[in-house]
Amino acid sequence: MPQVKTFIQKYFPDAEYRSGEYCCRCPAHDDVKASLHIKQGDKPDGTGSTKIVMNCKAGCTNEEILKALGASLEEINGRDRINMVRQKLEKCFELGEVTAIYDYRDQDDNYLYSKIRFLTPEGEKEIRFARINYRLGSFEGGRGDLDPTLYQLPELIRSIEAGYPVYIVEGEKDVHTLRDQLHYRATTAGAAGDWKRDYAKYFKGAMVVILPDNDEPGRKAAEEIRRDLLEYAYQVKVVRVSDLPHGDVTDYLTKEGGTPEALKKLISDEKWQPASWITVDKKGKYQINADRLASCIEKHEDYLFIRLPDEDKDAYFVYQNGVYRRCNLNDFISLVIRPYIPVGSGTPYIMDNVRKLLQTYGTHCRSYDDLDKIDPYINLKNGLLNRETWKLEPHRPSVLSTIQLSFEYEPYNTSKPHFDRYMKDLIRAPDGSEIQELSDIIQEFFGMLLSNVPMHKLKKALFLISFIGNTGKSTLLRVINNMLGDNHIAAIDLRELDQSKGGGNRFTLGRMRGRRLIECGDQSSVVINDSSL
Repeated sequence: MPQVKTFIQKYFPDAEYRSGEYCCRCPAHDDVKASLHIKQGDKPDGTGSTKIVMNCKAGCTNEEILKALGASLEEINGRDRINMVRQKLEKCFELGEVTAIYDYRDQDDNYLYSKIRFLTPEGEKEIRFARINYRLGSFEGGRGDLDPTLYQLPELIRSIEAGYPVYIVEGEKDVHTLRDQLHYRATTAGAAGDWKRDYAKYFKGAMVVILPDNDEPGRKAAEEIRRDLLEYAYQVKVVRVSDLPHGDVTDYLTKEGGTPEALKKLISDEKWQPASWITVDKKGKYQINADRLASCIEKHEDYLFIRLPDEDKDAYFVYQNGVYRRCNLNDFISLVIRPYIPVGSGTPYIMDNVRKLLQTYGTHCRSYDDLDKIDPYINLKNGLLNRETWKLEPHRPSVLSTIQLSFEYEPYNTSKPHFDRYMKDLIRAPDGSEIQELSDIIQEFFGMLLSNVPMHKLKKALFLISFIGNTGKSTLLRVINNMLGDNHIAAIDLRELDQSKGGGNRFTLGRMRGRRLIECGDQSSVVINDSSL
């Protein structure tokens, strides 16, 4: 497997190195911005990632880049390991020759699983799934507990964001046909019956062309997909291209004499069907109906308006990766509204109108008291830990959590020698003995922070006092900060709370809102004359 420097010297000798990666012009499109970034993979972890990572900011896929270079996927993955995997798959499944391996990745471009197509000695097609370790040349059968997803999902999302039309076909072979012969971005759920309604969310604001197979399952699937997409996509059209029984777009181009130009005309001649929130004026132009778009977003998106009556405004929260994250007005529009509007079709006036309509509906409006209530869940990066059952449950937006601890739940990873040694030093008495009562107090306080107990109602405070320096107080605070995150902690000097004689800070209460913990650093001599605040 070549190192990235060798790869760069061979194909991109004029590349510029900056910020840990090489920047060069992408050979797969007319690039004038050096939009192709290439770097060495940081952690080959056995999940299908390669040592050479290529990312075209314009959305070109690795396959398109390698094809334009005249290189192969094996050149960056390692040909020997690819062949080793194929041989092991054939030996393990005993179904015949491996004719194709299709890698599926999530929207963040992380490898998930592979779909393997076999050709049996009788000439039949067989499909199996596996999780392949390309680095070691090994695999595990099946998808494990992973849910199926769309093929070429990262490329699909980048193409939609760039404003390109995207295509839905039946099968990975057709995805590659459209990419290789027409440079179209396509995806598939697999067979006609593999589409899931949840996939429609990836097509927000997209222009989508559905190319079904020429059979009854294909027609039914196309109608189902079209119906689901029109709640998200800007416009959709269904085009049947093959006249052969069960024929697909690959058959049209390889068996029926169809050409890329003829296929383009077939697609162009079919009329678009606009989304439910699009109206057509007398001149045939599409116009965005803000009320309908707001109604659609209200049904499909997860967000919160937290009412601040004393300030006569709302705080915005958007659900991302299992937690509601606070954002400003511009971020809210960018994350919730903008994806539904294709490039070139939106205006600030339209998007702000949609935002105002969403706020008037009231269905997503809550108060701060509704957030992070006492419930059995602790929100972690890999799920919701139920404190009553000690089982990890999937994230779900109905749990109004704004605090997600910055680590995963690993019930069998109980070794913590560094922390144990630190705690023993922290609770050691001058005579060398350990004061267990101190350990219990610290553990109780940590438990309150991790749980969803409303701290302002408990009125609990932890005082860290020492007459000598270097005792671990600051380390303990850093541990807490790393767990909760800085956005859930406010640092306030005790003197800001004393408003007698015109002192204090009248903005202090505003800084406390929504915080899990208030920290007061090292204090000099402080006299609080008025503790009402």
